[in-house]
Amino acid sequence: METVPLEKPCKVSTERGFSILYKNRYLYSKYNPQKAILQTIASLEIREGTLILCFSPGLWYGFTELIAKLPENCLLVACEADPALHNFSKEELSGCQNLSNSRLIFLSPEEALQFPQNLAQDIEKKFPQIKKEFVKRVIRLDFSAGVQFNQEFYTKIFSLCQTVTAQFWKNRLTLVKFGRLYSSNLIQNIARSQTSKSIRFEKLKKSISKPVLVLGTGESLERTVNLLADKNLRKKCYILAADATLPVLTANGIFPDAVAGVESQLAIEKSYIGTASHTEKPFLFFADTTSRFHVADIAPGKVCYFTSEYDTNNFLCRLKKLGILPQVFPPMGSVGLSAVYIALNLRTNEDIPVFVSGMDFSFSAGKTHSNGSASHKAQLTASSRLSPSGNYAAAFAPSNSALIGKNNIKIITTPVLLNYAQNFPLWFENCRNLFDIGQRGIKLNLPLLSENEFVQKLSTFSLTTPEISETHEYQSLKTQTFKFIEEELFNLNELKDILSGNTKKLSQENDFNQKQKILEILKDRNYLYLHFPDGFRANLEISFLKRVRSELNFFIKTFSLAKKILES
Repeated sequence: METVPLEKPCKVSTERGFSILYKNRYLYSKYNPQKAILQTIASLEIREGTLILCFSPGLWYGFTELIAKLPENCLLVACEADPALHNFSKEELSGCQNLSNSRLIFLSPEEALQFPQNLAQDIEKKFPQIKKEFVKRVIRLDFSAGVQFNQEFYTKIFSLCQTVTAQFWKNRLTLVKFGRLYSSNLIQNIARSQTSKSIRFEKLKKSISKPVLVLGTGESLERTVNLLADKNLRKKCYILAADATLPVLTANGIFPDAVAGVESQLAIEKSYIGTASHTEKPFLFFADTTSRFHVADIAPGKVCYFTSEYDTNNFLCRLKKLGILPQVFPPMGSVGLSAVYIALNLRTNEDIPVFVSGMDFSFSAGKTHSNGSASHKAQLTASSRLSPSGNYAAAFAPSNSALIGKNNIKIITTPVLLNYAQNFPLWFENCRNLFDIGQRGIKLNLPLLSENEFVQKLSTFSLTTPEISETHEYQSLKTQTFKFIEEELFNLNELKDILSGNTKKLSQENDFNQKQKILEILKDRNYLYLHFPDGFRANLEISFLKRVRSELNFFIKTFSLAKKILES
């Protein structure tokens, strides 16, 4: 006679305690239910800053022992995917007085799916004493055999938490290296965004009603450039190019309709050499507010600013509330991804196709970019009989990987490029009418069109399709921006006076009001310390304040330059 599976978990007695019987399966040993999990916890080495994912907690065996050995800044997040088991464990937890008010979160299946994306907010909301930067590593513990009912669910949660944690620290490393430059460029570009040359992104949304061609600087661009030699073909699409492609396109007599730029460093200006003379058909320049500010000055046409949200801090939130921060984009890191995001927002509807080429995120041995790019020209210029052109060192770096890409072509990629390629389908895989026409590089999980298929799709669209209208009016927030900059200069100078004269007295108890004033100023001005290794938040340690004092002159000068731009 077959045993009917139990629809609800049942607590059953064994020789050495209780187990759970559910769906004809014992979720703990029938002989010693606690032995396995207690042995695992006893052998576990837990370091400070660990997030422990506790899957299928069942009867909560081992949690008392686990909590007892937790170092500082560690947290337990328990979850149960099976609704019946979740309710069962929830009832059991209510009877465990020793687990109440501990560093433990118990999530429902729905909450567990949202937890990785909201990891920092959830932790800080429920445990204010534990800040988001505490999570340095994630480990997984399976407390009962209940995990076997939903293996994919638990694997997904664990993987997402690892990814979010790793991304947070990658972002921190980026901010340590570039945070000061991002902030400086942002301040300068905020002022430039209020000049008559600027046009707001909101005015350009859904304004393009013909196919959009987005171009990157990978080797696959070369074949696309050959196709665009046909002027009739060129007229049928709106060309949006990553800034590094400009030398390639202009050298072939191709003038893009728009250019996207996100690079914050001076080196990118090489790509814009000579563009100021292209007054016959000036391109619309989509500039990230963290990008090199001088590029907007030399761009021949209108400038549309957007903001990659490189961090979530009080300073950026203030700019948003004031309405002077240009359109906020998710932080994509790559100019190619940002350009595709812009293109999808420009098209009037999802029936308008968007094509990408040059988004290879890889290269071949000796050649990192398309012919005619700034880096390729630099190699040719530096070449000689004894030192021929070709950057072979880039191909054989220890951290690089060799892959088989589109059309079974062997390619090489770096960890950074591979990360961009992996992020591409996360953002764009499900977008309608988004096609890849590049014949080299990493597969992007998009429909791959041949050159003939690309030409056929373009042939269905009229040559007379209008482009962006010039009737969009410039919206000025100049007065509000000017007032904001003046207030920043006032507060920075006040902080400078305090730190210059009273730094040595800050440790004394009678300086409480002064300390509060310093924290008040610093709290909303993250740009002063965002790039510090410990720049998660402001503090009153003397070493921290000395570093802040050294940054004050730089940012006072930066805001003063921004003020002059608005005054001119």
